[in-house]
Amino acid sequence: MRESQYQIPVTDVLQSGEAEQTSVDLIHQHRQEAELFADAHKTERTPEATEALHAQLRTVESHLDWYRHEALHTPVAETDTIGSRILGLVGIEKKVLPTLDVLIDQESLAGGELFQVPSRFWLHPPVTPQTHTRDWYFTFMRDEQEYTLHYQTDDSGVHKIYNGRKYEFTDGEMERFVQAAGAYEQRVVQSVYARQPATFGSK
Repeated sequence: MRESQYQIPVTDVLQSGEAEQTSVDLIHQHRQEAELFADAHKTERTPEATEALHAQLRTVESHLDWYRHEALHTPVAETDTIGSRILGLVGIEKKVLPTLDVLIDQESLAGGELFQVPSRFWLHPPVTPQTHTRDWYFTFMRDEQEYTLHYQTDDSGVHKIYNGRKYEFTDGEMERFVQAAGAYEQRVVQSVYARQPATFGSK
């Protein structure tokens, strides 16, 4: 897996709360593959805007941690086999706990569906429960090579990582990344955890 300096493309899915797609959104969607390899200029944004984007990502990360924790500690009925369905009919349901690796694999596939290019997109689990550094990955194939975009959040902000070094975001890249993270939360909460995003924290 090779790390890449390319940019994350615009997602197909608008964040909740946006009623209509603007002409700018449509232009971005039609140019997704081109933007993936775009060579844009370094973006200039106010510290307040960057802090707001950082706060949005931290919120998404905390929500996803909660859903993962609940899935890993709350058994669910296994219904993938005929045997388990029969047990369910007689009132003896086999309860199973997924593994974190299985959840991340399912999340990455669901996250990849947000883009027109074949890809995977996911929030990697923290190295330790106490860590404040979180890693996001976007992988895609190009010319039979797998490339990976690596984004990182920590107490100091949001970073783009390439070969272990931090790089400046290019024009609009951080905003696209935050939009993708928000759309990712919406998608995986529904498709992986079978919940509505508005039910966060409820039993």
